[in-house]
This record gives sequence, C-alpha cells and structure tokens, in this order.
Amino acid sequence: MTDLLKEHEAELRKQVEMLEENEKELAKNNVSNQKVIRMLTKRCQQQQEMLDEALHKEQELNHLHTEHQSLLEEAQTLRQRMTSLEEEVPRLMERMNTACRQADDKVKKRQAVEKVRQRLF
Repeated sequence: MTDLLKEHEAELRKQVEMLEENEKELAKNNVSNQKVIRMLTKRCQQQQEMLDEALHKEQELNHLHTEHQSLLEEAQTLRQRMTSLEEEVPRLMERMNTACRQADDKVKKRQAVEKVRQRLF
C-alpha cells in the first residue's frame, strides 16, 4: 500500500506543480490583460475627446454656415437697395434741377419786379 500512496503522492505533487504553473501563467496573463485594458481605456478616452471636439467643430461650422447664409441674404438685399437708389438718383437730380431752375426764375422775376418798382418810385 505504500507504493500506491507514493504513486498517489507523486501524482498529487505533479498536479500541484501543474496547478502552480497554471497559476503563474494566469497571473502573468492577468497582468498582461490589465495592461491591455488600461491601454484600451486610455485610447477610448482619447477617442471620446476627439469625438467631442469633432462635434463641437461641427456645431461651430453649422453656426458659421447659418451666419454666412444670413450675410449672403443681407448682401443681396443691400445690392437690390443700392440698385433702387441708383435708379432713383437721375429722377432726383432732374427734380433738383427743375427746382433750381424754378428758383432761379423766381429770383429773376423778383429782381425784375424790384427794378420796375425802383423806376416807378
């Protein structure tokens, strides 16, 4: 029976040795896996920061696009107003010239009336 016990003890020692080796391997793999997890976590955080920045830039771009459209519309309105004013200038110039001629005519008539008055008195 001692031989059986010795064999069983040898088998158990082999199993313990194998289990210890497995434990060492698992511990080694665990450390390695933790490093990978830390690396992936850091990469995930970096990508989240990049995504946040990209979203912020997209919002900023949309705001600039809206502002650009508004400025284009305002520029078009101003061009139309300028065209309208340019078309109005000749009419106003003609009215001004007419008013100036009429004023000159009135001045000349007053001067003529004044000369006649001076001759009579």
